Amino acid sequence: MKRRSLGFLRGRVEEGKVCLTAYKTQRYCGEEHAAEFSRLRVYRKEVEFLFNTDYAEFFDGLSPSPSDLLFEGPLEAGNGRKFTYIDRTAQVGRTYAYFLGSASGDIPLTGPVPVRVRDQEVWWPYARVVDRLRRMEQAYPGLARVEEIGRTARGNALHGVLVGRGERMIGLVGAVHAGESGPELIVPALEAFLEQHRHLLERVCFVAIPSVNWEERDRMVYGLPWYLRVNANGVDLNRNFPADWEQVECGYGLVSSDPDAATYRGAAPGSEPETQAVMRFFRKYPPAVVFSYHALASFTGNSFLVSRLGEADPDYRWQAEAWSSVYGAAYDEGSEPGTTLSYACSAGSLSNWIYREFGAVCFDLELGRNDPRDCVEDRVSRDLLATCRARHLAGIARVAGQI
Repeated sequence: MKRRSLGFLRGRVEEGKVCLTAYKTQRYCGEEHAAEFSRLRVYRKEVEFLFNTDYAEFFDGLSPSPSDLLFEGPLEAGNGRKFTYIDRTAQVGRTYAYFLGSASGDIPLTGPVPVRVRDQEVWWPYARVVDRLRRMEQAYPGLARVEEIGRTARGNALHGVLVGRGERMIGLVGAVHAGESGPELIVPALEAFLEQHRHLLERVCFVAIPSVNWEERDRMVYGLPWYLRVNANGVDLNRNFPADWEQVECGYGLVSSDPDAATYRGAAPGSEPETQAVMRFFRKYPPAVVFSYHALASFTGNSFLVSRLGEADPDYRWQAEAWSSVYGAAYDEGSEPGTTLSYACSAGSLSNWIYREFGAVCFDLELGRNDPRDCVEDRVSRDLLATCRARHLAGIARVAGQI
């Protein structure tokens, strides 16, 4: 049986272009195989991939036939082994499967490598998030301060930001789950407060972590087609907090004690570096209320989920009803009311931990009953994101004016 001559095929989206890389396999590295690499072929197959329905298994055993021949010819091998090809014709919003191989045709093609081309004005790379935070800090000294609050599962820096001088602290948290919302809503909101609502920053201080699970989110930003939830260790961070962590959850047909499940709670409460960073940050800056942004694909709505633990606590119920009503009324302004409140957050969630630690409410914001469903299929446009930003900014501002 003929063995493939190319391996380690990767695809990455940069500025709307798809960069493909592959290496000569070990068995084909010798000079006697040089002719096999004199002319290479790159094939592209557009696929009807359904976000939040299809996952990696969609591409298992996918045939290259039929597909479009994008390129045939010589490619220079970096260090004698690595080939790079740039697809400049890929289109935003499309999902592709790429295959590479020798033009000789008698060696099996390598692939598929799946790539979804996302609009990076809708899905922000983390480097852009940090850049915007740093610019904020430089433009408004004394009002905005960026902190490195910890490290990620892969050892990279995780950032938080404080905006305002007030004593009452409002927490804003994004992308606890990688494939959901956060930085594209939180960072523009903070910028708007500094530029347009600065008077409110004398009475409140925002303590924000725009993208908790940013490493895995960046994989999606740069082209991974399917929804990701867990961190790089395979742990659902919203099941990892030390607040009733021991209770096993069985939502979505998954079991939170199962290391193979997408809701795996981790080996121990607070085991993950991202979880630890969030806890340190809020212990340092105790919040009066927290809004954590969920739903899908950079968009979320006005369905407010709070801890089940606080349902029997009259003070907690008052807080939950009051702040969801205040935020929701501003979010709904000019449209049919759709705000809902549910005591539904799971064991080990950030919401549970905020209640246990501070007696405060942490809202998971999810898709509301009247919100558009574009995000469910990863079809959020720039215009829809702008509308979503404006509505959440209105909600946050209403809370900041009354807390």
